[in-house]
Amino acid sequence: MQISIPRLNVTHISTYPPRECGIALYTKDLVRSINNDVFVHDVFAVDDFKLNHTYTRPVSFVINTNDPSEYRRAADLVNESECSVVSLQHEFGIFGEEWGRHILEFTESLQKPLVTTFHTVLTELPQLARKIVTDLSSKSSYVVVTIGKAAQILTETYNVPANKVTTIPHGAPSARPLNRDELKKRLGLPGRPIVSTVGFLSPAKGVDCAIEAMKILVEKHPTILFLIVGETHPTLRLHEDETYRRKLESLVSDLGLGQNVVFVNRFLSDVELSIIFGITDVFLAPYRGRDQVSSGTLTAAMAHGKAIVSTPTLFAQETLSSGRGLFCEFDDAKSIATQIDCILGDHLLKQRLEACARDHGKEIEWRYTAKDYAEIFAKAAEPKRKEDETISRSLEQWILS
Repeated sequence: MQISIPRLNVTHISTYPPRECGIALYTKDLVRSINNDVFVHDVFAVDDFKLNHTYTRPVSFVINTNDPSEYRRAADLVNESECSVVSLQHEFGIFGEEWGRHILEFTESLQKPLVTTFHTVLTELPQLARKIVTDLSSKSSYVVVTIGKAAQILTETYNVPANKVTTIPHGAPSARPLNRDELKKRLGLPGRPIVSTVGFLSPAKGVDCAIEAMKILVEKHPTILFLIVGETHPTLRLHEDETYRRKLESLVSDLGLGQNVVFVNRFLSDVELSIIFGITDVFLAPYRGRDQVSSGTLTAAMAHGKAIVSTPTLFAQETLSSGRGLFCEFDDAKSIATQIDCILGDHLLKQRLEACARDHGKEIEWRYTAKDYAEIFAKAAEPKRKEDETISRSLEQWILS
């Protein structure tokens, strides 16, 4: 009699579509990119139940963000299952209560190997947030970050052992090149230089400064079009707080930019997003926070081969190194305008930036990110698998004796 060892079962703790969230999209891309001949995926989706989301497979359980007992129940379900390893996608804002402290209810009860991905890594945090980072790191077999600087912060500021930290680049979609001029014609925008920014709208995005930059640019590029793509950030929408969007709309009106700035106030599908990137001449990421260590939209812009202007966040500095983009100053409309004008006025520079971005995007496609994750999951699960194999061999010997 021979007892076979099953495939690796991965339970993902994260937000997940249809919930509109960057972490949800990240987890979806990870799940669908990992070799499913080797891995079996189960998702425990985190939801605040403010909207009536309907989940389907691979979601098998939904954790009520604001109920601590739900996290303990989730841990019990995982412990009782055939789960080989748990993948936790961590962001402070998605796990309920102050700094998302409820996630510790889950990890304190968990008996399975854990791999935690930190999407926010800050050098300075209040005591509770620091405790969450250190407790999760201590509980985890491995922790994952998207850039080297974040790994450095974890080891130097939070004393996470270096052999526990691994850097896996944010996965990029496999983007098919589109004919920009043809797309613009089809959309009634022939010949117009198009700048876009994509993602949930909040004051941290710095879009107000970008609009002020358009006022400078329109003097030299009168047909320029700035596309502001994305809904108001879910955290603000929960409180029906559209203050920032209204402020931006008033700014556009006050500056007389009604023909040069367009808001696309909704969450776009992958196909719609590809079209936006397809017509874009310059992708703009005017974030205000230097400490940002992950950005799915910036990564997607690279995958689509866009010339990029960004503030020097930690993520942008590392991702756009080696000539993959241009940097503008934080909260500086003139600096933003100068860098965009450099690209629009220099065809060779634009081509070079697009080529460098596209080449790097191919190097970090999701299939490569998923392969790196697969190796980490296998390593984390190995001690438990060896234990299972020992039990299986002992059982086999007992049956045959």
